[in-house]
Amino acid sequence: MTPDPNLSKANTIQGSMEDALLSVPYPIVQFTGMELRVSYANDALLSLWGKDKSIIGQTYLEILPEHADQPFPALLRSVIESGVAHTDSEAVAYLMKDGVLQPVYFDYSFTVVRNLSGENTGVMVVCKDVTEQVLARQKLEDSEARFRSMVMQAPFAIAVLHGREFVIEMANSNTLNIWGKENNVLGKQLAEVFPELIAQGFLDILRNVFDSGKPFYGNEYAVTLLKDGEMTNAFLNFVYHPIIENKQVTSIMSVGYDVTDLVLSRRSAEKQKELLENLNRAGEELALTLDTDSALQKISELLVPNFADWFTINILKDDILELLLIVNSDEEYVQWAKEFRIKVPVTINNTGVHGHVIRTGESVLIPRVTDEIIEAAIKDKEQLAQIKKMQLRSSIVVPMTVGTRIIGSVNFVSTVEGREYDEMDLNFAKDFATRIALALENARLHESAQQEIAERKKAEFALRESEEQFRSLSNAIPQLAWMSDKDGWIFWYNDRWYDYTGTNLEEMQGWGWEKIHHPDHKQRVVDFAQEAWKKEKPFEITFPLRGKTGEWRWFLTRAEPIFDIQGNLVRWFGTNTDITEQKEALEQNETLLKEMEFERNRFEAVVKQMPGSVVIAEAPTGKIIFSNDKIKDIWGHPLKQSENVDQYIEWVGFHPDGRQYEGHEWPLARSIQSGEIVIDEDVDIIRHGEQAILRLSSAPILDNSRNIIAGVVVSQDVTELKKAVRTRDEFLSIASHELKTPLTTLTASIQLLMRVYGQHPTAPAVASLIETSFKSAGKLGSLISELLNVSKIESGQLKLSRTTFNLFNVVSECCEFVRLQGSHTLVLEGNRELDVFADRQRIEQVIVNFVNNAVKYAPESNLIKLVIEETADSAKLTVIDQGIGIDEAKLPHLFERYFRVDPSGIEYSGLGLGLYISSEIIKLHGGKVGVESKLDEGSAFWFTIPFK
Repeated sequence: MTPDPNLSKANTIQGSMEDALLSVPYPIVQFTGMELRVSYANDALLSLWGKDKSIIGQTYLEILPEHADQPFPALLRSVIESGVAHTDSEAVAYLMKDGVLQPVYFDYSFTVVRNLSGENTGVMVVCKDVTEQVLARQKLEDSEARFRSMVMQAPFAIAVLHGREFVIEMANSNTLNIWGKENNVLGKQLAEVFPELIAQGFLDILRNVFDSGKPFYGNEYAVTLLKDGEMTNAFLNFVYHPIIENKQVTSIMSVGYDVTDLVLSRRSAEKQKELLENLNRAGEELALTLDTDSALQKISELLVPNFADWFTINILKDDILELLLIVNSDEEYVQWAKEFRIKVPVTINNTGVHGHVIRTGESVLIPRVTDEIIEAAIKDKEQLAQIKKMQLRSSIVVPMTVGTRIIGSVNFVSTVEGREYDEMDLNFAKDFATRIALALENARLHESAQQEIAERKKAEFALRESEEQFRSLSNAIPQLAWMSDKDGWIFWYNDRWYDYTGTNLEEMQGWGWEKIHHPDHKQRVVDFAQEAWKKEKPFEITFPLRGKTGEWRWFLTRAEPIFDIQGNLVRWFGTNTDITEQKEALEQNETLLKEMEFERNRFEAVVKQMPGSVVIAEAPTGKIIFSNDKIKDIWGHPLKQSENVDQYIEWVGFHPDGRQYEGHEWPLARSIQSGEIVIDEDVDIIRHGEQAILRLSSAPILDNSRNIIAGVVVSQDVTELKKAVRTRDEFLSIASHELKTPLTTLTASIQLLMRVYGQHPTAPAVASLIETSFKSAGKLGSLISELLNVSKIESGQLKLSRTTFNLFNVVSECCEFVRLQGSHTLVLEGNRELDVFADRQRIEQVIVNFVNNAVKYAPESNLIKLVIEETADSAKLTVIDQGIGIDEAKLPHLFERYFRVDPSGIEYSGLGLGLYISSEIIKLHGGKVGVESKLDEGSAFWFTIPFK
C-alpha cells in the first residue's frame, strides 16, 4: 500500500522553521561521523567561516586547517563517542581572516545527533560570537556587544471595517488573498462585497462586536466564499476586535489566517486512522463470527452509524441480487425496501448501479448524490419518490468477491449533510466488503462443517458428500485453508495453499508445513502450535510463509476446533489470510511518525540551546505555541500564555520614555501583524522587584508561498551590559575631571613660577609655587597609579612579592603621615607581635587607603582606631572612625570598581578605585575584606590575611 500523502503535510510548519534557521544570525553547523563531515550549515556559519555551500560534505579540518592544533576537533569527537553534550562560554578560537590568524570568542554548545535507532551519528553545534563583549570587558573603552537574534518569518492578514455598515477601510495583501479580491473592494460595504456571508452569520457576529465592544474569536471557523466565480469552502482562525475612539466603537479590526490545509490534513489523518482502526476491529471481530446471523448483526453494529446511515448487502443467486440485509433507523423504510425488492427484483442485467457493479466488478463512488443522478438511475416512480424522501447525500457500491468470483454487492449510503464519501472511504468500503464476504463464507463453511459433523453418524455417504462440499467451498475462498486431526497432524490443504506454496500433499502432510516457514520464526510457531493443540480452543498467530517464487509474505492464521456430538475434539480447521499489505502499511505509517518526531526533537534541541529566550506564536491570532526554558530566567517569571495579540497587554514592559507597551506594540505582535523585522529593541521590565533591561528581536515566519504563518521573538538580558556601559561613562567623566584638576593647577603654577622666577629668582613666592606644583604632580601621579593598578588587576598582571614582616610595625609606619598632619589622633591596639607572610608594599597600600578614607569621611571626628587581631587562621586589621557613616543600601557596592559613596550630597575627589584595588590586593593574598557601618555612628573597614 502507498503511504497516505496527507501524513507528510504535518511537516509543513516544521519544515518551514528548519528552512528559516538558514537565516538565523547564530552560526549553526552539523557534523556527521568521527571524521566530522559537514552535513548542515546555516548562512551565519558560512559567513563566519568566509565559506559557501560547497563546504557541505567536507571535513572540519579540510575547511579550517588552522584548527588542527586547537581543542575543538577532539571535543566534537568526544561528544559523538560519549553522547554527552558539551557547552562552554567565551571560548577562544583562532580563525584565518584576511590572511591573518585572529582570535574570536564564542559561547557554544555541542549536542549529540542520533539516528532513528538511537545511535550517535554526529554533533550539532550552535554558537554565538561574543568577541565584542569580551574585548569590551577587557579594554573598558570598547562599545557594548550587540546580540544578534534569530530571524524567522511568518504570515499575517488584517482588515479594518469602519462603522456599523462595515465599510472596508483597509485590507492588506494577505487579507485580499484569503478573500480572493483586489484593492477595488476598499470603500465598499462588507455585505456588498460578500453577500454570501449574510446567511453564514458573520454580519451578526460583527454587529454584536460593534454593539458590545467585546472581541470575537473564531478558531478553525468554517466559511464559504465566492472566489473566481465558484463557492469555495475554507477554515479560518480569526479575531474581530473593536477599535474604540472617545469611548465609542468606530471600527472593527479583523485579524486572521487560512488554516484550511491544516484542518483538512488533520481531519484526513484522523479519518484515515479511524477507518484503519474500524477495519482492523472489523477483521478481528468478524473473524471470530461462525454463523451468518451473528455475522450480519456484527456487521450492522460496526457500520451504522459510524460509517453509513444505512446500507444493504445483496447476495447473487443465479442472475438475481437478493437482499440479504438492510440496516436503517427508519423501520418503516426497511420494511418497504424488503417488500419492494420482492416485488421488483434486481438482476445482473439491470441498468442501475448494482447491475453495473455485478457485471463489471467495478466499484462506484458517488461523492454527492443529486436529483439528476437519482432520476437517471431509478425509473420506477414509487422507488424514486421513496429514495428522494430519504435525502441521500453520498453513496458507495462495491462488489463482494470470494477469490475471483463475485458473490454480491454492498451499498453504503450517507444521509447526513457534510459527510461525503471520498477515495479513502471507497478503499475502506472495498476492504470491508472483502471482510463481509469472508465472514459470510466462513460462517457458511462453519455451519456446513458443523452440520456435516452432526450428520456423520447418520450416513457415511452424506458425510463424504458434505466433506466434499466443504472442500469445494474452501477452495473457493481467497485464503489458504487446511485441516488436521485432533493432535495437529495436517491431512488436507485447499488448492489455494498448493497454488501459493508450489507444494503437494505428500510434502506438506503432518508437520511438513515447517519447510516453508521462515527460519527466524519457525521455532516460535512450532512451540505455539504444540501448546495450542492441547488447549482445544480457537487460536490465531501471524508469521511469514515462503511462496513458490521464493517470496516471503505475512499471513494471519486462525484455527477452530471441531467437536463431535459428544463434545470430543475430532479435528481442526484453519485458514491463512495474507496480511502483507496491511502490515507494510502499518510499518510505513510508524516510520513516518518516527521521522516526524525526530525532526521535531532536532528543532527543539537547537532552540533550547540558544542563549536567549525564544517564543513562537501562530499568526494571525498571536497565540503562543512554543517557548524554551530560558524564558523564566530572563523575564523573571514563567511565560504568560496568550491566545491572541490583544492579551500581550498582560506582558508588562516600558519604552525608554516610560510609556508602558500596548499589546500591539510588542515586537512579536508587530512581526505577526505587519511582517516587521525588529532588531535589538530595548525594553525596560521589573524583575523580582528590580529594574531590568531586555533586548528583543523578532521576525515573521513565512511558508513556501511567502504567507505569514507565525512569528518568533528572541529576548536577551542586557541589564548588566547596560549597567557596565553606564558605569564606564560615569567613570570616564570622573576620571577626566579628576585628572584635569591637578593638571590645570600644575600648569598654572609652572607658568606663574616661570614669570616670578624670571623677574625675582629669590622671591618667597618661588618656593610656594614649587611646593604647589609638587603636590599637583603627586596627586596626578597617584591617580595614574590607581589606573595602572586597575589595568594590572584586570589583565592578571598584578604580582605579589611576599616576605614575612611584623604587621603592627607596618601599620604604625603607615599612620605616620597622618600624625605629622596633626588633623587626627590615631590609636593602635591589639597584638604587637603578630607576623604575616605577604607583599609588604601592597599591604601598606591597603592600610593607607583605609586610613585616608577614615580621614576623608570623618573630618569632624579626630579619633581613628586601628585594631590588630589574631583569628584561628589569619591576621585581621580593622580601621574604625567616628564619622558620618554609610547608608546600609550602599554597603554591598563599596568594593566595586568606580563606586563612589558621596554621602549627604557632598562631592569627594577621587576615581572610586581605592577600595576596589584594596579588595583585589587582599583577594590575591587569599584573604577577605569587609565593612560595618551605620549612619551618624561611623564605620569599621577590615581585612584579613591568612597565615598560610
